[in-house]
Amino acid sequence: MGRLGLGDRLNQNSRQGIIFTEEYRKIRLDPRTLIPSEYNKYSQDDIEELADNMLLVGQLQEVIVGRVAGQDRIIVGHRRTAAAVLNIERGHDEFKLVDCKIKEMSESLFMLTLHSANIFNRQLSDWELTNGVAEFTKYLVKARESGELTIEGKMRDYIANVTGKSTGKINQINSINNNLCEEGKEAFKDGKINFSTAYETSRLPEEKQHEVIENGELLSKDVREMVKEEREKNKISLFIYQIYSILKLLA
Repeated sequence: MGRLGLGDRLNQNSRQGIIFTEEYRKIRLDPRTLIPSEYNKYSQDDIEELADNMLLVGQLQEVIVGRVAGQDRIIVGHRRTAAAVLNIERGHDEFKLVDCKIKEMSESLFMLTLHSANIFNRQLSDWELTNGVAEFTKYLVKARESGELTIEGKMRDYIANVTGKSTGKINQINSINNNLCEEGKEAFKDGKINFSTAYETSRLPEEKQHEVIENGELLSKDVREMVKEEREKNKISLFIYQIYSILKLLA
C-alpha cells in the first residue's frame, strides 16, 4: 500500500464529509452485506421516511465503503444502506444492489477516514469531540508508525485542521485525554462537569483532581485558582530545593 501525505487534501475533503474519494472505484453491492461501523455516532432515525423517498427518486448518493481484510465496512451512508435493506424487505428487489464507492484499506486508515468523514463533520458535544480526537490521534499514530502515511509538522496542527478547531482548543483536549483521571473523564462524559472544568482539573495533580470531582460543585474559575495555588507551591518548593542545593555545595 502506498504512503499517503495528510495535508490540505485531508482538511478540504473531510469538511465535505468524504476524503480522498477520487481514489475510490465505483461498484454496486448488496446493502445486506455491508457492515455498519460500531463507531457510527450519528442518528439512525427516520429510516422509513428515507426508504419511502428512495422509492420515489432512487438512490441519490453513493455509499462510501472501506474494504478492510475482505470485509466491506460502511464509512458514509449508514442510513441510506438501512433504507435500502428496508426496501428489499418490503419486496423491492431493485435495491438488492446499491451504488457504492469502495477502496481497500487498513484498519488504521479506515478509522481515520471514518472519523474525518463522519464524526468531525458534524455538530458534536464537547465530550464527543474530546473522545473523537483521542480516537483519531490513536489511529493517526498507528498509520504513521506503519508507514502508511507521512505527516509533516505537528500532529496537533493536522488535527486542528480536520476538526476546524484552534490549536489552543486541541491542546486543551489533549490535556483532558492525557492527564484527566478516569473519574474525571466519567464525570465529563456524564455532564457532571463541563469542558472548562475538565480542562482545568486535568492540570492538577491526581489527588487534587479527585477532590474536585468529589466536591461536584466547583466552577472552572474555582479550579483555575487551585491550579494557580499548586503552581505557587511548586515554585516555593523549587526555590527551597535550590537554596538547599547551594548550601550543600558550600558546606
